Amino acid sequence: MKKFYAEIHFSDEDVIEDNYGEFFDSEEEAEEAAIYAISCAKQGAETFHMSNPGDYPYDESDYDDVEYSIVETDV
Repeated sequence: MKKFYAEIHFSDEDVIEDNYGEFFDSEEEAEEAAIYAISCAKQGAETFHMSNPGDYPYDESDYDDVEYSIVETDV
């Protein structure tokens, strides 16, 4: 049975491909999950920066070039 998951590619070449064991039945579901994960990463970085800007620098443009790809796999 074919399933899908998302890989998230950040501008610093960091890639999240773990997917936490989550697989989706459709590409659309995987795409929604990727968009949500990117949003959460951006919000988390902003929150860390607000709590301690010296330790957690934040530049909103760091998240302008975040991309994702949907991967099809057999589970």
